[in-house]
Amino acid sequence: MTEPTDHLAIFAGSSQRLANGNTLVGWAAERRVMASVVGRDGEVLWSVRDASNPTDRAFFSYRAALGAVPDATPPT
Repeated sequence: MTEPTDHLAIFAGSSQRLANGNTLVGWAAERRVMASVVGRDGEVLWSVRDASNPTDRAFFSYRAALGAVPDATPPT
């Protein structure tokens, strides 16, 4: 993945510098992606989005924060 230069949060949003130097970005009103982790070099390492509805009615997150949560279902 590459740096998300086409993403824009028109309001709110958040960022959190992680211990390893990467940055967690909460995109707030950007509906194509809810949160991303961006490496020190600007490369997107992973992103999460609401896959249930890709239209303007897709959910968005006001803020993102990294936390330990056990998976009920293995990620894909």
